[in-house]
Amino acid sequence: MEDPTICHNHSEVPDEWPSVDKITAYRDRVRRRITAWVDGYYAANSAVSADAARHVWMAFEHEAMHIETLLYMVLQMDPVDIRSPAISTFGPNSSAQPARSWISYSGSPAAVLGLTADSETALGAAALPTGHVFGWDNESPSMSVAIKPFRIHTQPITNSEYLGFLKAISSGSARADGELDDLIPQSWIALSSSQGPTGNKLLDADYGVRTAVGTPSISKTEAALWPVCVSQAQAEAYASWCGKRLPTEAEWTYATRTYHLARALSANTPNPAYSCAMPVDKYLGELLAAQGASGDAHSCQPYDMFAPSNANIGLSHWHPTPVPTTPASPDCLPEASFIGSAWEWTSTPFHPFDGFKPSPMYPGYSADFFDPPETHGSDSAHYIVKGGSYITHPRIALRQTFRNWYQRGYPYVLATFRLCEDASL
Repeated sequence: MEDPTICHNHSEVPDEWPSVDKITAYRDRVRRRITAWVDGYYAANSAVSADAARHVWMAFEHEAMHIETLLYMVLQMDPVDIRSPAISTFGPNSSAQPARSWISYSGSPAAVLGLTADSETALGAAALPTGHVFGWDNESPSMSVAIKPFRIHTQPITNSEYLGFLKAISSGSARADGELDDLIPQSWIALSSSQGPTGNKLLDADYGVRTAVGTPSISKTEAALWPVCVSQAQAEAYASWCGKRLPTEAEWTYATRTYHLARALSANTPNPAYSCAMPVDKYLGELLAAQGASGDAHSCQPYDMFAPSNANIGLSHWHPTPVPTTPASPDCLPEASFIGSAWEWTSTPFHPFDGFKPSPMYPGYSADFFDPPETHGSDSAHYIVKGGSYITHPRIALRQTFRNWYQRGYPYVLATFRLCEDASL
């Protein structure tokens, strides 16, 4: 981003691109072949090689990823040029505040990250094991990391809160206009002239949120309570202003999988009761003990089987949805939203796990984007995002080992953030 001449290797750009008709015809031929292969596999109910299955899975997930990134481009178009795929109405701004609280975790000496049983080279052309879960090369091999006690917000930061941050730092601020402009999210669009009574465009303008179904006003509609979509640099600016930080990849993953299982078990286990001062992982341990179970197995599962069934993923909506506003009872787990509406930025640079091996099928998928440590903190360095947006396919959003990444200064990704801090427990 800082130097557009520096980029990872791409295929050679042709002097002339094929016509649209030729491109769509090629697409249709490929889809027919793949569909016929899949149909034949199910009809025969026979063994298939892991290599063949991985090719099909890789094509499916890669296409799903690029459907999402193509929509990022569409959202930056002039709204009048977007043909809405659906009719949406947006509720009014209720002026309610997010039901946000801190939840704490005591941490772990050996939290597991990554897939424990997917090796492209080991499986090779052998028969695909029943129930096998594929992952990209950066998800393997799994590794254990130590996590110290921490606290994390139950909800991401909203558009209204981020707008409040901008107004606070711009009112009487000595910051240069260009610096303030860099903090305005590209997910927003000015709905009114920035020339108002104060002469400060951040204080005077009415902003809307870019979606494929309209640009609802932050001041007048429910978009006030949608998670704000920003770059990692913008997220860190807000966190620093609050005296907090972004969670690491390990903290976010540990918090999410632990919370979701604890919430699922607590719905069917009246005792032990939860108290607001109790670390969520300690509470989960007590819930599991009450059922004579161990907590070790859940930490290695590739899919989050206990994520909310109504998570805003897979285009269940064509836009983010509001964060909860109803305060939780002190003897119940507070409502936390970890999956859906937007990806979530972490403070972790995109790096390989110990023992990483590039995919033989797609060696540049991850390796082209690993940055040397001296570039960390620059806008061009890549950082991990976790979870999934309202566009993300459920098979990706619910695989808790999935690692997505974007450049720190990239402003178009549908990614939000939540605050985190160290804790003394």
